[in-house]
Amino acid sequence: MRMSWRSRRPDGYYHVYNRAARRLILFADGANRTYFMWLVARAARKFGVVGVTWCLVVNHYHLLLKGTGEALGRMMQEVERLYATRFNQLTGFNGCLFQGRFGSTWLPDMEAVTYVSRYIHANALDEGGDLETYPWSSARAYLGEYPVPDWMDVEPVLREVGGPDAYRNYLQATPPKKSREGRREQAQDAFVTYLEDKVAKLLLGHEDACLRLSTKILVCVVAMKEYAIRPRVLARHFGYASGASVSAAASRMISRLRENEPLMACLKEVLTLESD
Repeated sequence: MRMSWRSRRPDGYYHVYNRAARRLILFADGANRTYFMWLVARAARKFGVVGVTWCLVVNHYHLLLKGTGEALGRMMQEVERLYATRFNQLTGFNGCLFQGRFGSTWLPDMEAVTYVSRYIHANALDEGGDLETYPWSSARAYLGEYPVPDWMDVEPVLREVGGPDAYRNYLQATPPKKSREGRREQAQDAFVTYLEDKVAKLLLGHEDACLRLSTKILVCVVAMKEYAIRPRVLARHFGYASGASVSAAASRMISRLRENEPLMACLKEVLTLESD
């Protein structure tokens, strides 16, 4: 069965992630993790996808990948299916291994790619690992301490930050994770934080254009329209009552934005509002 890719942008960088269902241990030992990454590497070569960053922890994975949406969808379908089959054979487990279909966030530029690369490597801290030496991530390849496999390309991120030494400093400056419910959506939640900073920078010096507009809802519009962030994630992030309240407020904001050309000009890097 052919998968449909949910993003409106079929080509580019994507943060892909998933976790085990029902609090299962997804990667019990090094052999499990080695097999999973072997599947990832093989599928990346097969479908023409480039790996950028990765990290495995005990019950979930993070991958930063570059490719077409169709190739990414087929790649991850194959990886999860084959890993689940072997997992079930070895453990006698019967049922869905993963907590639904994998999640994905499209990344618009190298600033976002670099930010998410650091976020992915920082997941080593969840297992008490050291950011620079954790064996189940690509951090050592970024720091020049481990060969870069042929299916990966770390150079774009290293160019963005200024090389391995600069990346080491960037990695060590990782901010602490916010403690929130809904761990499956932590990756999207972290990206919303990035969007808050991005929008705030774009609006500097344009406060007059933002009069009587909620910047929180403005960020919600960008997150929902451009990056398919779920309303319930935004509601929890900003403290709104529900995802439905966020969606309603975002709809009102979109109508006001279309009548505010100066503000739309400020936001052209992160927001496009086509006719519905």
